[in-house]
Amino acid sequence: MKNENRLNLEGKFVQRYNISKARIEHYFIPATNLPAYSFAKFKQDLSASKIYGIQIDQLSFPSKF
Repeated sequence: MKNENRLNLEGKFVQRYNISKARIEHYFIPATNLPAYSFAKFKQDLSASKIYGIQIDQLSFPSKF
């Protein structure tokens, strides 16, 4: 995530559909958590995004994404 007014962070954006709330949630997985996140996804852990990521408000996304 890169923005002139914010920190430069390396990582990955992921989307997760929340069935109970009937909406898509957005998460940022920092680069330091990517190996653990990838392993959790490999093991089919449905809460991997919540555990290793930071939930992002959809309205705060830069227009480039």
